[in-house]
Formats: sequence, structure tokens, C-alpha cells
Amino acid sequence: MDIQYAIVPIDDINLIDYIQVMGTKNTIRKNLDNTEVIIGFIGKTPETLDSYTIYSHREILEIVRDHNEGWYEEGDE
Repeated sequence: MDIQYAIVPIDDINLIDYIQVMGTKNTIRKNLDNTEVIIGFIGKTPETLDSYTIYSHREILEIVRDHNEGWYEEGDE
């Protein structure tokens, strides 16, 4: 099974069931302005992520690699 991802507002990280996802509140990736995080999971979408857009690995890489999306600063490649 492939890893899938959701981008979640940082204010919602306490609502995530970390038993059902990869990582913890301390290890999940945050965007540069600390307003969003990426949550990864394998298999069925956890209920706590049902209201968010789900991305494939390829799709999340496109987002993270686009400096306009705010996950890294241009030149940090």
C-alpha cells in the first residue's frame, strides 16, 4: 500500500488520532509559517482526516517542492 497525505491546519493537530497516522505532533512536517502540517498514513483514511483533501505521494511532492506553496524557501533545494 502507498502512503497518502493530508495537509492540516496547525490548529487541528490535536484532533488527529496519531495511532492511525505516521509520525507524532513532534515529528510531522510544518510549513514555513507554521500554519499547516503534512500528515501521512497508509490504508484507509482515518476519520480525523475525512474532511481534508487526500494527496498521493507524487501530489504531495509537487506541493512541497513548489516554493510558492510555502513548504521551503527558494534556493533551499
